[in-house]
Amino acid sequence: MNGPPIRLPPPMLAAAPGHPHPASSQQLPSSYFGGHLVAQLGPQAAQAAPSLEELQIVVQAVHAIGRTACAQWPHAKTALFGSQANGLALPGSDVDIVILGVSDTLQQAGTGFTMAVRKQLVRMLRELLTLLRYAGLVKGRAQIVEAKIPIIKCRIIIGNSHLATDISLGTANGVAAVQYIGWQLSKLPAIRPLTLAIKALLRELGLNEVFSGGLSSYSVVNMVMAQLSAEGMALANQMAPGAASLPEICYTAGSPDPVQQNVAWRLQQILGGHAQQDVACDLGNVLRNFLRNFGSEFNTRTRAVSVYFGGFIAKRREWVNDKKPDLFAIEDPQEPGKDIAGGSFQVHAIKDVFRQALHELASANGAGEGPPDQAWARIQAEGQDRSMPPESSELSAILDLEAAVGRSSRANQARKEFEAKARTPPGSRNAMVFKIQRKIRVALPMRGRPRPEGTPTAARTGKKHKGKRPPASGKRHQQVPGSSGKKKRRLSDRAAAGSL
Repeated sequence: MNGPPIRLPPPMLAAAPGHPHPASSQQLPSSYFGGHLVAQLGPQAAQAAPSLEELQIVVQAVHAIGRTACAQWPHAKTALFGSQANGLALPGSDVDIVILGVSDTLQQAGTGFTMAVRKQLVRMLRELLTLLRYAGLVKGRAQIVEAKIPIIKCRIIIGNSHLATDISLGTANGVAAVQYIGWQLSKLPAIRPLTLAIKALLRELGLNEVFSGGLSSYSVVNMVMAQLSAEGMALANQMAPGAASLPEICYTAGSPDPVQQNVAWRLQQILGGHAQQDVACDLGNVLRNFLRNFGSEFNTRTRAVSVYFGGFIAKRREWVNDKKPDLFAIEDPQEPGKDIAGGSFQVHAIKDVFRQALHELASANGAGEGPPDQAWARIQAEGQDRSMPPESSELSAILDLEAAVGRSSRANQARKEFEAKARTPPGSRNAMVFKIQRKIRVALPMRGRPRPEGTPTAARTGKKHKGKRPPASGKRHQQVPGSSGKKKRRLSDRAAAGSL
């Protein structure tokens, strides 16, 4: 998507201590610096925070799956990980659940399991899916995705709730990442609203699932942290000793339900506190810089994301896919050397989305164009006070806010449509149909029309006709209109019949 040149707002300049801002003794228009986006991103992130009832349903789902898993593997541990566990989930997001201790041969997944281990996992997941159906936890459509890390994609039924759930086996690194992300959120609150905005944008376009080529939530949060690091925010590589951790939602044989319900309450309090924390940066400008960086400036062939090494580094040779050199490379901060974005093959579609979103933000932020005096004049001409934010929503220019954080029936229906997009990668269906049609056109015999010059015939190629003998030279066949193709009449016979 190549739009017109985009004029971005200039970076915010800090005034010297004890001196007013050079443009005015009052604060400049919020839209001029993208501050209006700050006023929108904050409340939207707070609205996306899970309620206690929602977390309790998730806890019940973990326990229900855990009890079923322990019937098959008595020493199994079922744990919640991913965005639902660390507070970076949008309403309607998938619940990520992993079952550990199912086999002594399974090790930490890393970049994925070997082919032999994948086959073993797929067989075990089929057995688990059968047990879940037998227990009444899964009804209707369910899918086993045979990716590098095989998963069950299904909807878990808890009372009247149907939770979209991804179940995997043996991937212990996901559980460890929960504490790392939770600690970073407590130290740098700006991560949460930015990550939720990017995730909502990708979800609307069906680019939020790795198995269909999109970006995972873990990849997005690492990209956001790298951008914040580039903006001057300090990130820590490892959790400090004794740092407060998020409560773990898990199930092992004999786990008491009341204790886990108390865990849900403690997690809701912590996540709610993260949502209410003050942000010490201009979220609007950071969001714009993120979209501009990863949409246009970031060279995926030579650069990589690495929070562990400060944000951005040169792309390592082992992360380069010779067949797909444009893929994102994002290093896992907990396992240096591991690329977590190797499966996100829709890199060009993702970059196009970011570029278009930046263009839409610039178009919606009309008051932010031009020098500060002109921006003031436009705001005053519209009858708005300097301290009053504009009524138009810049964030709504790139997001369906109701679908992003709403919990209404319309929002749920919109999210189902987004989920359908994620299951069918953009352009894949059209490309597949085109290939099929092309094969059909090549295979169809050229009945009733002259053969193009230079096309090899059976006589020229030496190939023998199968079935019926080919027509004699000079006596071409023509299909009778309305026939099924079996009744044919020679042109000479038709001419003779017309002469009678």
